[in-house]
Amino acid sequence: MRADINLRDDVVNLFLLPQVVAHQFLFSGKESEGIIARFGKQEATPREFFTDFLKVAQDEGRHFTLVAARLEEMGSFYGALPAHDGLWASAAATSKDITAPLAMHEARGLDVLPTNISRFRNGGNDTTADMLDSVVHPEDITHCAAGVKWGALKPPFNEEARKASGFGARWYEPLAVKEQGTNPTQHEGA
Repeated sequence: MRADINLRDDVVNLFLLPQVVAHQFLFSGKESEGIIARFGKQEATPREFFTDFLKVAQDEGRHFTLVAARLEEMGSFYGALPAHDGLWASAAATSKDITAPLAMHEARGLDVLPTNISRFRNGGNDTTADMLDSVVHPEDITHCAAGVKWGALKPPFNEEARKASGFGARWYEPLAVKEQGTNPTQHEGA
C-alpha cells in the first residue's frame, strides 16, 4: 500500500480496504486450486487431499463473492481500484513448496484479519466487519488446519542455512514428519 494513504480516512476504509480484502480472497482461492494442481499429481494422493483443498477454494470464492457484493452495496465494485501483483509474485516464489504458500497467505490471514475487522468497525462499517468475523474468520481457521494436515515438512533440513536465516529448528521441527511415508504430498526441499 502506498505510504501516503491513511487507513483511518473514511473513504479509504469504505472502499480501499474491502478491495484489498476481496483481492486476497480471490488470490487464496486460486492458490488452493494451484496446490491441488501442483501437489495432487501423485497416484497415492488420498481423495481427502482434494476435498480439503477444494473446500478451501470454494470457501475463498464465496468470501470473494461476499465482499464483492458488499462493495456493490456500498456503491463500488471489485476492480474499481488498482490491485498490486505482490500476492502473485509470492505465489511464483513458493510454487514448489506446499507449506510456504499456506504459511504466507492463510496463516498470515489469521494474524491480520482481526485488525482489519477492527478497522471496519472503527470506520462504521459494521456489516462488513460482522461478515468477516462470523463467516470468514472461522473458515480461515479450517483452511490453516488443512495446510497443517497436508503440509508437513520433510527432512533432511539444511540446518546451517535455516539457522543463518533466523529460521531455527524450534520453528520447523514441530512440523516435521516423524515417520517417512506418512504424508503423500511430501516433497524434497520443504
